[in-house]
Amino acid sequence: MNIMLRKFYCLFTLVLSFSFIGCTEFMHENKDNVNEPNETEKDDVKDNIEQQMIKEGYANPNGIFILNYSNTANGKGYVSYITPEGEFKRNVYKEVNGLELGGKAKSMYIQGDKLYILCDGENEVLVVCDAVTLKKEKSFNMSDFKFDVPEDVNDTYGVGFRNPSRITVLDEHNIFIVDTQGMFRFDSVTGEMFLLEESYALGNSGKTIETCVSNKGVPVIDGKVYVSTGGFWKSTGILEFEKNSKTPTRSLDISTKFSQNSGLVKDEKNNMWFAVFNRENKNKSELHRIETTGSKLSSSYSMVIKGNIDPGFNDTPGISLGNNFAYFCGQTTTISRCNMEVNKTSEYIDVASSVDVSSYINCNPIIDTMNKRLYVATYSGSEGDTGKSDLLIYDCSKDRPELLEIISGKTGFVSGIYIVSDFYR
Repeated sequence: MNIMLRKFYCLFTLVLSFSFIGCTEFMHENKDNVNEPNETEKDDVKDNIEQQMIKEGYANPNGIFILNYSNTANGKGYVSYITPEGEFKRNVYKEVNGLELGGKAKSMYIQGDKLYILCDGENEVLVVCDAVTLKKEKSFNMSDFKFDVPEDVNDTYGVGFRNPSRITVLDEHNIFIVDTQGMFRFDSVTGEMFLLEESYALGNSGKTIETCVSNKGVPVIDGKVYVSTGGFWKSTGILEFEKNSKTPTRSLDISTKFSQNSGLVKDEKNNMWFAVFNRENKNKSELHRIETTGSKLSSSYSMVIKGNIDPGFNDTPGISLGNNFAYFCGQTTTISRCNMEVNKTSEYIDVASSVDVSSYINCNPIIDTMNKRLYVATYSGSEGDTGKSDLLIYDCSKDRPELLEIISGKTGFVSGIYIVSDFYR
């Protein structure tokens, strides 16, 4: 136990002692209504305490990470960071560790005292860092990821990913990674990896492994991982996975006329929403609120909204929710905002008026629900070249947005914008 943690537990014990004195009489009067927490609940409490402890350094909830796919000469991705004070730092991973990432940066996640970075390449595909200091602790190369393949699948499968694009973490034994082969669960302690049932299908007469799940958001609610399904191989729906599972614990088929997947996201109240659309109809989309607390997963509420929430070909959800609003751009440079309380959509931001006319939004906008700021990444040029990147920050606390800042030429084909406070919900 480190010094910081010991200090916290001492303080926690002292506060608890005083609290107990004041509450003893109440507990005796209500002893019949008091339930002792089970072991799982005790572990959850401990996890929450530890999460609260590490909210400093790079784990500060007011920080923002920008993951850059790459537009540098060496082809490596890099991690940028906006401090709680608003200072932009271009390559904090190299600044801390003295070296570049091993490949193109695709996704990241903070869980407990660890920060995980997922890259596409042969070396250092997964990097595990200290969440507070960003100091690298260990990494895994492509050859480290080995899994058992279904019978009759050709021998090019079984080692490594094809195109890893999304990471979500429950703990060091349960690291979930979405790939074009499906979704995997990786144990960073034992090195075991499992291709999760129902996340894949067998194509070409059983010779190839094809994904059935989307990388457009893999949220965690109450210690469970959720991923959406759809496309050629599987109906539109949601799968739920728990710790140490190889098969879904629950699943849900969504009955809808909108067949394309825009994203599976949470709002600031921790409600989960599944967003779907049709490419043939650019004028309407649909949102489903997913209920996870009952014995079965269900769509407790749905609404058809005006506007196109097509996420495009990048690896981020096509919609971002916060403060009863939905933000989306539908592969355009115009950001729309839907007031979800009254289901009214309006064009909210004309990004093209503030950046190069050849720029496009290459990473779907994301709202910081705590500070009501919207982050928009644009790019002019082809993916991975030395085109111009801009990061625009808008204040969305009022009816009319205010452009606060343009960070120009410091990001590189942004693959993800991560609000640190979102990892603590």
